[in-house]
Amino acid sequence: MSAFYLTVHDDAVQILTDGAVYTEDGTLLDIASKIRPIGDLPLAMTARGTLVPFDVLAPALDLVAGAGSVDGVMKYLETILAKPQRRRDLSTTAFQAVLVGISEQHGPFARMFASVDMPGIEAFLLYDVAPESAGGPEVSIEELPFTGADYEAAGVFALQRYGVAIMEAMRRKPGPNPAMPDLPELYGIGGHVDLTVVHAGGVTTARLHEWPDRIGEKINPFAADAAAIAAE
Repeated sequence: MSAFYLTVHDDAVQILTDGAVYTEDGTLLDIASKIRPIGDLPLAMTARGTLVPFDVLAPALDLVAGAGSVDGVMKYLETILAKPQRRRDLSTTAFQAVLVGISEQHGPFARMFASVDMPGIEAFLLYDVAPESAGGPEVSIEELPFTGADYEAAGVFALQRYGVAIMEAMRRKPGPNPAMPDLPELYGIGGHVDLTVVHAGGVTTARLHEWPDRIGEKINPFAADAAAIAAE
């Protein structure tokens, strides 16, 4: 399933990502970074479902990034997504890709596209993402170990302080595999929690948390709870 949670601010974009790479039945294959900087620009990409955009799109975007313009890269991406051959190359699996960056003309932004039609979304069209958005299971403030007032008071430090709790709550809810939505729901958020900040100076990523998930096994978000109870 994988997950992201992002916030767009006046001078930066912050995004939380996990690290689980798994088979169609939820068996963990690898733990990897799911944030991909584009060139040396204040621009980065993440994906849910598969990492096909990293392999197919990112190298081409890196080349365009050499010209030094985020707006130029995004314009080029629109051109790529409009080409039938590129769409076929990217249609091997279902995925959702999100790009976060600092536009020379418009400032901080988050935009997304998908390789398949989704509710309210046409495949391969770029859409603006709301200033606070998530991909993954929905979590209400009542399910989190902090209040809405706490979160608001934290301001730009909210994801640094509460990001692990947000991702932990999402991790504990099963959901569909974005690459194979017709299969049974699974627990697909795991590995680690990364917080990436995209600002005028570039892209920085910090590891906030690591979960004890094991490659070759299915993700069990409640395993640590059981171990703690057994140790009491």
